[in-house]
Amino acid sequence: MGVGAVDGANDEGSVISTKLGIHVIGGTALALGRPRVIKLVDPSVVYVRQVRALVGPDCLIIVRWVETGLLDRGADVWFFRHIAQMQAMSAGDPRVCFESANEIADSDAPRYSVWELARMRLMHTHGLRSVLGNWSVGVPDLPVWQMYRPILNEMRPGVDSDLVGLHEYWSDYADISNRWHCGRWTMVPELAGKQIVVTECGRDQVEGHGQAGWKLSCDAPTYLGDLRCYSRLLDAHPNVAGGLVFQVGAISHEWQPFDLTAIWPQVVSEYEGVPMPQPTIVLAHPLRKPRITQRFAENPNMYGYGPAGHPGQDYSCPEGTVVRAPCSGECYPGNPTGAYAAYGEHLWIKGDDQGRTYWVILAHLIRVLADKGDRVEAGNIVALSGSTGNSTAPHLHLGIETTEQNPGFQDRHDLGFYWQTPQSLMQV
Repeated sequence: MGVGAVDGANDEGSVISTKLGIHVIGGTALALGRPRVIKLVDPSVVYVRQVRALVGPDCLIIVRWVETGLLDRGADVWFFRHIAQMQAMSAGDPRVCFESANEIADSDAPRYSVWELARMRLMHTHGLRSVLGNWSVGVPDLPVWQMYRPILNEMRPGVDSDLVGLHEYWSDYADISNRWHCGRWTMVPELAGKQIVVTECGRDQVEGHGQAGWKLSCDAPTYLGDLRCYSRLLDAHPNVAGGLVFQVGAISHEWQPFDLTAIWPQVVSEYEGVPMPQPTIVLAHPLRKPRITQRFAENPNMYGYGPAGHPGQDYSCPEGTVVRAPCSGECYPGNPTGAYAAYGEHLWIKGDDQGRTYWVILAHLIRVLADKGDRVEAGNIVALSGSTGNSTAPHLHLGIETTEQNPGFQDRHDLGFYWQTPQSLMQV
């Protein structure tokens, strides 16, 4: 199936359930709505509290730290490395749970069962909730579940129970009905009566079928149809807390085809029953075949001004790459030694959105080719990329700002809402 195929794009008569939350790596500035579950990977204590304020008191927050070689060290090593963070994140908040190991192979089942049993007992002693397992699609094989009975029996019951984590991916819309891939808990007798959470889900290559990431196999309406269908499956099972759609926040090229930035506002609008507003500002990409290396709001610990995190989007490109205007407007070359010195050589383009002024910035340039007051159209060549200012390697920084809400403060916005041709992100 190629890009643009229809599958379940319309999926009439349904909306995406609040049981379907988002898998966040690092951080995001996307509106989160009020899902029943959300997953945060490598978050700070401060970020967990910020997310709690946004999603409300009833949302289950799942935290994971990305680590390798866990089974080669004792469970106590993992526990005491994270105990201070876990206690701070869950202080007065019983709706925070913690993962540990990820996608354990069946060959490691005996070791993992012993390791996880020790971790869970430490967690229970300190009043902390666990998400155990987080096995990949089709794992464990059915006979292997018997090895996990000790940790399943150790699970704390009740309202604030421990949970079993599963990963569920599908190759296309029809594959959602394959219970070995989606809804696998219905096939495992050992999971009867257990609380389940799907800690990763989405379109992927599964058993040799499909592509690695939804952007490589379908368009946005089709994928939204997938999510409506999968959320109906979650809703049909009261013991399933929800599912986390992979992913937003990762800058790795490997994970870009999974990125949810362009479609998550539609998911949130379906949570709330409010039509998603359409952008009136439309941007074109400033580079041919752009490759994103840092997204909006990522790395909040590195940026101490304005909103938390990176205030735009970065693209990898060799020095001297032609840069085109993302919008029509008036050009204003910036002062590389002034208030925006961190941007080095940079260019502002002043645009008009039905009487509202907005500014697009292109930064870290080696040369600006437009003069003050020049009128350009979207797609005109305006600069050459470089590595000037606060930059560690050649790249282009692109941002969009408005000045409407707070005089004297630049309101920075996530670019994911404004692209004219979002599929061009995948032409790499």
